[in-house]
Amino acid sequence: STEANTKETYVDTLCKELEMRKTYIGSEAINTIYLGGGTPSQLTLPQLERIFLYIYKVYAARRVCWSQPSPRLPHRRAARHRS
Repeated sequence: STEANTKETYVDTLCKELEMRKTYIGSEAINTIYLGGGTPSQLTLPQLERIFLYIYKVYAARRVCWSQPSPRLPHRRAARHRS
């Protein structure tokens, strides 16, 4: 569907931006990255996992949190990405 394609395009674009911003941050350590503003509740678990894995790959962040988790996501799977 168009909505699914839009979400995949969003995830692709976000991952590209994460890569571009890596040079801005340089070797500075990142302790926490917060996602919010409704984004987590709109994406599927595989889309969120893709974003988290990309964040860990690019930034080696120690923790990624979201402020508005979707009730559709199983708590035990979501918690895996929080710390």
